[in-house]
Amino acid sequence: MSRNIMLALGMLALVVSLLFVQARAQGIDASGEVRRMMQLADEREKESNGYVWVWRYSVSVWYSKDFRVGRDVRIPPKGAAQRKSLEIRICKHGQRVVISGEFPVFGTPPSLAKRMTEHLSKQFGTKEVRFASQPISGTKKILTVFDNRVGISHATPLLIPPPPGSQWGTAVPPPSSPPPLPVEIWECAAECRRERDIAGIGEQTLYMMVLSMDNPLRLYTNSWKLESTTAQAVTLSTASPPGWHDMSIRVSLERATGHLLRYDRKPSYLPIPSLSWQIHKFTDYFGVRVPCYVTRRQVSRFEDEWCHTLEEFHLKSLSRTSSCDFELPLERFVMDYRLVKDVTFENCANPEVQQGVVQYRWEGSLPSERDLRRMAYEQGKLPGTGFGFRVTWVVFVPGLLLIALAIYLYRRARQTM
Repeated sequence: MSRNIMLALGMLALVVSLLFVQARAQGIDASGEVRRMMQLADEREKESNGYVWVWRYSVSVWYSKDFRVGRDVRIPPKGAAQRKSLEIRICKHGQRVVISGEFPVFGTPPSLAKRMTEHLSKQFGTKEVRFASQPISGTKKILTVFDNRVGISHATPLLIPPPPGSQWGTAVPPPSSPPPLPVEIWECAAECRRERDIAGIGEQTLYMMVLSMDNPLRLYTNSWKLESTTAQAVTLSTASPPGWHDMSIRVSLERATGHLLRYDRKPSYLPIPSLSWQIHKFTDYFGVRVPCYVTRRQVSRFEDEWCHTLEEFHLKSLSRTSSCDFELPLERFVMDYRLVKDVTFENCANPEVQQGVVQYRWEGSLPSERDLRRMAYEQGKLPGTGFGFRVTWVVFVPGLLLIALAIYLYRRARQTM
């Protein structure tokens, strides 16, 4: 009996040892596969430098009561709101990336429009007031510049007039030309195109990453874990960085080349939307393999409705470039965050951050740090501490001299008395 027990324990120890060795070998292979995919994705990013990408795309928006309805469709359902013939342009040269184009502005879901109609009807005592549902309320022209450690963002909203027959509860219709938004300028701790949690950029880094072959594995500072491997693709995953909303992030890369095939971001709670990018087709451009058909799907929760967004991108043109220039409207109002430390997308609107922002009019070029500090001094701001009194030796020393002179004359007058 004891012999059988000893034999069983020996077999168990052997199995455990084999499992440990196998797990360790898989761990080494996993880390090696992650490094290999990182290297391949870096090579693809290097190939994409020095090009101007122009994409033509359309956006469709619809609502459903069930999350699964229309989640993975390629053709928008009947009745979906659409905007077509939009364009986005991405220029990459050296450490500068310029993203410009027209992006949709999402408007009022049906449930909110219904509730607003009921509220306005009670407020004005009439049933003729109707708040229009506009899934796409307009577009905004966006310019985003990543220039090494400096980022620039500017947006100009363009609203669509409400549908005929809708009313807003007053005799004055909503503005068709909203005032222009200020230019925002900030400084990053590292290269701006690698940072996601900074003021002003929103989802621009994701558009750049997918549509111009940037390395997706360098967009996040977290380490990546090997999820699965097939003959065609390698799937890696990571969690959202500290301080972010809790999300799981997964990317699938072509195993042989490192091309991005799919990007998925899923939140652990609502109302943070789930997001999916997928590359469906590639083409050859003078020996460089590039994506030419891409879709972006987003599903978000709004009260008792699911809002589905489908964007379809078709590569319109790809050309070589020796520079990436950009223009901002002269005299446009600028909010410069470069003297404020630790500015993020979450805290950029906080009063303590806003107190350190330097404001001026755009004159065609980026002010140097010396000029920026001079303007901060002239505006009565002490960098890093917000508003403050401008006390310098120019005011302080003459004041001391006057006090000393007054004391000297007073004592001399006392001695002569």
